[in-house]
Amino acid sequence: MSTSDPIAEKLFEYLKKALYEPSEATLDLDEIPEDFLDLAKGLLYYVHSVHEASILAADIARHLR
Repeated sequence: MSTSDPIAEKLFEYLKKALYEPSEATLDLDEIPEDFLDLAKGLLYYVHSVHEASILAADIARHLR
């Protein structure tokens, strides 16, 4: 993504890392301006929820074998 907005770039990079390299995905809320804080918190919550769902799905699959 090529953008002139560094915050949009930072949030997009976090989302990419969360999808493709979850162990490398970090987002420091202290670096996010107030105007984008709700979005950043929402992304953190979303990524956490997807991660938890993936763990649950893998656990269910193991028990169904």
